[in-house]
Parts: sequence; C-alpha cells; structure tokens
Amino acid sequence: MLQKMRSGVASAIFMGILVLATGGLVLTDAGGFFRGGLTSNTVARFGSEKMNIQNFDHQLRRYLQQSGMTPEQAYSLGVVDQFLNTEINRTLLDQYIYKLGLRANDEVVAKNLSGMLEPVVQQGITKKEGLKRILEAQGIDEHTFIEGMRIDIVRDYFTDAFSTLPVSTKLQKELAAVQSQSRVLKLASFNDSDVKIEQQPTDEDLQAYYETIKSSFATPAMRSGTIGYFSPETLTKNISVSDEDLINYYKENETRLKKPEKRKLQQALLDDVATAEKVAAAVKEGKTLAEAVEDVTKSKSAFLGEASYEKSILPAELAESVFTAKPGTLIGPVETPLGVYVVNLVDILPAKAPEVAELRKNHEIALKNDKAATQYYDMVADIETRLQGGESLNEIAKHFDMKLDRFADATPADVEAGKLKVTGFKAGASFLRTMIFPEEESGAYSVNALPDGSTVFVEVTKDVQAGFKPFETVKQQVADSWLAREKHAANIVKVQALVPQLEKGETSLDKVAAGKTRTVTIQRGKNDGLAEALRSRAFMMSSGEYAVVPDDKGVTLVKVESVTFNNTENARLDDIDSQRLQENWQLALIAHLRREAGVRVNQPLLQRAYGGNTTIQ
Repeated sequence: MLQKMRSGVASAIFMGILVLATGGLVLTDAGGFFRGGLTSNTVARFGSEKMNIQNFDHQLRRYLQQSGMTPEQAYSLGVVDQFLNTEINRTLLDQYIYKLGLRANDEVVAKNLSGMLEPVVQQGITKKEGLKRILEAQGIDEHTFIEGMRIDIVRDYFTDAFSTLPVSTKLQKELAAVQSQSRVLKLASFNDSDVKIEQQPTDEDLQAYYETIKSSFATPAMRSGTIGYFSPETLTKNISVSDEDLINYYKENETRLKKPEKRKLQQALLDDVATAEKVAAAVKEGKTLAEAVEDVTKSKSAFLGEASYEKSILPAELAESVFTAKPGTLIGPVETPLGVYVVNLVDILPAKAPEVAELRKNHEIALKNDKAATQYYDMVADIETRLQGGESLNEIAKHFDMKLDRFADATPADVEAGKLKVTGFKAGASFLRTMIFPEEESGAYSVNALPDGSTVFVEVTKDVQAGFKPFETVKQQVADSWLAREKHAANIVKVQALVPQLEKGETSLDKVAAGKTRTVTIQRGKNDGLAEALRSRAFMMSSGEYAVVPDDKGVTLVKVESVTFNNTENARLDDIDSQRLQENWQLALIAHLRREAGVRVNQPLLQRAYGGNTTIQ
C-alpha cells in the first residue's frame, strides 16, 4: 500500500487552495518570452521543467493516430492546446504528489498489474506474454511502463483523498444553521366532509366525468405462456479454428493486420542549418552521429538516439527522404517546424505478414466467437421458422439446448413487481415486462435479444387485452368521486377567501377555525409527522405569512409565527453536496500549481509546427 501520508498534508493542500486567485489556466507567449535563455525547441516551461517539442510531437502524433486526425487539423480545432495543457497539469500534479512524500510500493504495483492482465489470462495467454504485447503496442520498455503505473496509482489515491478534506469552520456553521433551522407554525384544518353541496349531478354529468377519470377503472392486460432461453455459450466448446481459417482471416484483414514498414534511424535535432551542416560534415569525415553532435555542440542533448519509426510518425518534411533512401545513407540537414534534422538511416524493416502461430495466439478466440455467432444466429433463425410453422416452444426445446419457464395470468404490474420467477436467465423486472407485454403487438410469439448476446423467446398461449370497467357497473363510484371533487374545490375557494382578511387583521385563525387550531414546531431533518407538502411550503414562507395547502382530507390554513436559526457551534456538514465541493477543490489545486510554476506555453512554436500559414492573432 501507499506509504502513510505525512502529517499536515491535508492542511497544506487546503492552505494552497485558500490563497488562489481567479484567472485563466493557460498563459501563452506571443511576443517572445522564450528569447531569453530557452532554446527554440522548448514548447512549454513550468517551474524548472522544460517540455521539448520533439518529445511532445511524438506523444501528440501517437495520441492522434487513434482518431485519424492530422496535427494540423488538431491545432485548428484546439486539440493540440488541450493535449498540451493536459500533459502540463498531469506533470504538475505528479510533482506535487512526489513532494508530499507519497509512493506506491512494489506490492501495490504488482497487484494492479496482475488485475490489468487478468482479461488476457482468461483468453489463454500468459501474463508475461500479455505484458510484452502491451509494451510493444505502446512502444516503451518495461521499466518506463512500471514506473508510469506506479505514478498513476498514487495519483488515483491522491484524488480520492479529496473526499476527506475539511471544510472551514465558518462555512460549516453557516450552512449548518440553514440546514437545522426551526419554525413555529399555527395550523387550522378544514375538512372537505364539512362542506355542503346542494346541486346533484345528472347522469349526463356523471357520464362526462367518467370519461375524465376512466383510467381509474382500467382492467389490466393478462397473459399466459412460455419463456424459452437460448445462450450462444453452449456452442463455443465444440468449435475449432484451423490454420486455413487463420490464413483466410488474415487475407480478409490484411490492411489492418500486416506489420507496417519501418526505418531504423539515428537522429540529431539541431537549432539551425549551419550547426546541422557542421554535424553532417563531421559524420562524412568518419565520426558517428553521436560523436559529431558532441564535437560540434559540446553537448549530447541534440542526439536523439536510435529507434525504429513508421512513416506516419515522422515529420512530413523528413519522412519522404527517409523512406526513399538506402541503408547507410546520411540524410540532412532537413528543416522542419520542429528544428533541423540530421539522420543516419541504419536499416530498413520491411512490412511483413504475421506467422500462423502469431495469428492463432492473437485471433483464435475472436474467430471462435465469430463462428459461434454464425451458428448461433442460424439456430435462432431455425427456431423462429419453427414457431412460424406452428410448433410450440415445448416441442422445439427437445431439439435444442433451451431452458423453459412458464407463466400464467400475469399482468404488467405482476411482472414489474418481480412476481414472475424465471430460472433460465437473469433479467430485470422491467426487461421482462417489455418482452411479455411489448409496446407493439407481437402476435403469438416474440424473439428478444439480451444485452449479453443471448436470445429469449416468448410464446403467448392466452392473451386478455387491457380495457375499462363499463360505466353502469361503476356509476356509484363515479358519483362519489364527483361529489368529493366538488366539495374539495368549494373548500379551497372558501378557505382561500379568508387569507386577505387574516393578512389585514380583520379576523384571526382562532376565530375562522372556531378555536380548532394547533401550534407545531418543525425543524429541517427531523420527522414531525406533518405531510411533506405542508412542510415544504412552510419552509418557503416568511415569518407572519399565510398559505392554503390542500391535503387528502381537505385544506390546511398555515401561518408562520417565527423562524429560528439554531445554535451551530458543534454542527457537522452532513447534508452538503460534498462531491461538488471536492471537484471544485481539485480544479482550484491545479490552478494554484500552475500559477506557482509560472506556466508558459510557446504559442509561436506551436503555430509554426502545426498552424501552417495561419496568422497568430
């Protein structure tokens, strides 16, 4: 696990947040900030850190390969700036975490790596081979990958730690005071049952009213039938993949699977053409490129080492020359937006097809799944054809590995409530409801796909459509409902008319309620027995205000007598949205770190490298 956080870490973070100033996160340099002391290939500076354009360009191009976007397109859409600032923010946060003394030990890293490789192991591949493939895909060595994972683990723990950060005492007390306020209410209840209605409804009135409340007398749909469940997993155990299958698969996907042509290069990236020409001349006199760079520049930093590259990874100005030259050729000087290159072409690594063994290792499982899917869908189609021909699921199940469940007189409400039990497969009640009672009429059977790729057949043997009870059978219920509605409406009108008189002091609650009033005290977060509608309305009212609130028995006339914000010396901030506060704190910390580091982005270099002829505004 992580080494224990040093004491004071949380307070240090919080103090950093308190001194934050407002403002944007991105500081650019359109006027030449980098002229003093920084080389022209520095794309960003923050604190003592300098980000080299050549390294940034390689990271950017690998990132953009996933979307098929060119660096120029990415620059015009603002993606380059976003990517750069993401890298800066991540680096600053990692540096801050390192200064706090947080580390992930080897045991934690090993556990996380094992979890990452578990899906690969389930496909029959060893962890060692799985790690090798990850490293090849990312183009990095094992040490770099492990150390990167170590940093990621600590960063995740650090981010989670924000959930435990304290809130200032002042803010805590003020918010708690609002949350724990209490109010004294005076209430008077007026029941609908006390209201007299002289006018009686005609049959025509009741018939018209019935149409408006018809849904109250609905009779549900009801179905009986059989559910059949069929899973493709039963097929995979009997499927094999031949060498011929693998070769045909490669031919069908040759463009995607063929390993692209590469060039092994030794590279030097210089600041100007004159220096580059001196380096090239020294190489022609017999020195290695590394020796020539050190002799001319008195430094090793311009020599980029030896590595293999696909054509798409190299800058366009350099790529064409490299991929048309022969091994042993010295290329350059070549001017690019990143600088001036001198390159020694070491070797040509031609494009090649993978061996059958490699295809089997990487694609056998996918081919098995494809074969299983084809057979599976053929079998599903066969079952559907049999259902169309009038066979029952009970008869069909004898020929296939199908599990059956039966249901009788089930209503949509029964299914939604989970009363329908099925043993063949797992599915939520809402999913079952849509299968048995689909919105569109499905006939005697339906075929349904589950999220896991399995198929469920539903055969309906009894179907009772939803409807409504006839008016004549519910006439008395309709009349009772009509009378209750009229009484409630008259009651609201009567009580509402009292409010202006009460507000003017012409009468009082005790008088209008014939002395049947009561006084209650309510407090946020405590159950006082009042209806939620009444509580909510009361907490929105001012002291001395009156309101009429309907309820299931009639209406309540309420007056707020007083409002008290209680003592909060020992209050806790339990009811505040802590997640939103934590997110704001994290953004604030990043802004603070950027300001302290003095982040500067070399926009002229970005524009020159990726902006084409666009003019900087």
